[in-house]
Amino acid sequence: MKKKLVMLIIAAVGLVSFVIVGCAPEAAPPEEEVPPTPEEEEEAPPAAPEAERIKWTGTHYMPPGPIWDAAVQVGKDVEEMSGGNFSIEFVAPGAVLTVAETYTGLRDGILECAWAYPGYYIEQLPETIFEGYAPFAFTDMDQMLVYYYERGALPLLKESYEEFGLQYVAPLMGGVQGPICAAKPIPNAAAMKGITMRASDVTAEYVTGLGGSNVFVPVGEAYSLLAAGTVDGVAGVGLVDWYEAGLADIAKYWVMSPPIVPGWTDTFVTDLDAWNELPDEYKAMLEVAAVASYSRLKARQEGMAYEVRKKLVEEGVTLINWPAEDQGVFAEMALPIVKDRMADTPRCRKLYSLLEGYWHEVFG
Repeated sequence: MKKKLVMLIIAAVGLVSFVIVGCAPEAAPPEEEVPPTPEEEEEAPPAAPEAERIKWTGTHYMPPGPIWDAAVQVGKDVEEMSGGNFSIEFVAPGAVLTVAETYTGLRDGILECAWAYPGYYIEQLPETIFEGYAPFAFTDMDQMLVYYYERGALPLLKESYEEFGLQYVAPLMGGVQGPICAAKPIPNAAAMKGITMRASDVTAEYVTGLGGSNVFVPVGEAYSLLAAGTVDGVAGVGLVDWYEAGLADIAKYWVMSPPIVPGWTDTFVTDLDAWNELPDEYKAMLEVAAVASYSRLKARQEGMAYEVRKKLVEEGVTLINWPAEDQGVFAEMALPIVKDRMADTPRCRKLYSLLEGYWHEVFG
C-alpha cells in the first residue's frame, strides 16, 4: 500500500515513471549449489480474477487527435497503476452516446465515464457555463486552474454535478489558442458581418455579436459542414485540433490573431453510482491520471503549434492577423456574455462573483 501511495503522489506532481529496486543483504554461499524449488521462488502477486477486474467504458466529444489521445492515456495510466485490475476503454463519440446525450447517458448508467466539454450541457446543468464560457475571459488556461482550485469554484461545481447524478473528477486541458478557419478571407472584425460560421458557446456569441450567423454541430461534424459549403468558416477549438481534423484541405484562410479561442478546459466526469462503487484507491488513481493529463496535453499542444503554423503556410493557407484596433474585440465581449447567459441561481451568482473577482485580479 505504501508503494501505491508513493506512486500516486509522484504521478500527481509530474507523472514521472520510476522503479524501486530492493536488494536483500548478501548471504553466505551454501556449500553446494542447490537449485531453488518452486516453493522457494518469489512469485509476483497474481492479478485479480477476471470477474473481479473493473472495466469501464468512456466516451469522448472529439475525433482522433491530441485530446482523444490524452483520454486514452488516462485509461492506460489507471490500468498500469492498478496492475491491470482497473481499466478504461474509450469509444468514439456517437458509438454508444451522442455528444448531446453524454451527461444524461452517464447519469442513466449507459456508460461509466467521459472526457467531456461541459459547455455543451448548460441547459441540462446550468453551472457548466462556468466551465464552458468562463475560459474565454482569460488568456491562458492556467488562470482557469486558479479559478477552479484557489478561488473556490471547484467545490461548487462538484456539488452541482452530484445533484445531477454525476461525479466531477477533475478539470482537464481542452485546447490552446484556436483560430477561425474560413473558406474566404476575413481581414478584420467588420468582415464578420454576414459570415455564416460553425461555432459554439462564447465563440458563437462572438460571431452573432459581430453581425454573423451561427450553425452549431459537434466538432466532429465541422469538416463536413464546411466542405458542403453550408458555412463559410468554423471556430471553437484549438489550432492543432483543426489541423489534425484536416481543415487545411478546405479552409485556406485562418484568422490567427486575435485568437477567437484563448483555450478551454474540459472535464473528466463519471456516473455517480459507478464512482461510489469504485474502491477508494482506484478513485485516487483516476484523479491522479486526470490531473496529470492537463500538463501533458498542454505541453504537447503548445509544442505542436509552431510546426502546425509552418505546415499551414506550406499547404497554401493564408494566416491572417487583424489590425491593432481589432485585437481586443473578443476579450472585451467575454465576461458580459457569461453574466448575460448564466442562470439566476444562488450557485451561479456565487460562481460569477468568484469569476469576476479573479478576472479583476488578473486584468485590473
